[in-house]
Amino acid sequence: MGARSFTSVLRSFYETVEGELSFLIDEGMAGPRRDTEVMPTVSYARPSLGYDISLDVREGKIVTTGWRNDGDLPQSANLEALVEASGLAPRQRVSLSAQSRFALTKSAASQASWVRRVHPLLTGDDGLDLVRRASEIA
Repeated sequence: MGARSFTSVLRSFYETVEGELSFLIDEGMAGPRRDTEVMPTVSYARPSLGYDISLDVREGKIVTTGWRNDGDLPQSANLEALVEASGLAPRQRVSLSAQSRFALTKSAASQASWVRRVHPLLTGDDGLDLVRRASEIA
């Protein structure tokens, strides 16, 4: 990724991701919470469920992780594995690239679309089992 492209992606990451995933607020989740400690990350959470969307600058991709915590240790899995474990689609259908601002926008929209489909499954009674299955195939 070139320096200009990287700067453009980095500059628009938070706004792009927050715009695409704002529907999670309507689902009762707190956020968005921005973090830059390890890598640029936007998080949405409620007590037993959450999503972390990070910009992996080394790989040039967006990584979305869903997690559940039902009293035990938190269980987490990446979005591609959640999509596959739920039977919605093969993991390759989830767009990841953030090599350019255009790719970032496309991938953020793709991932938001998949989160909309996976979210009801994660909030259901079998949500923790879904995360466990997904973490095994990740």
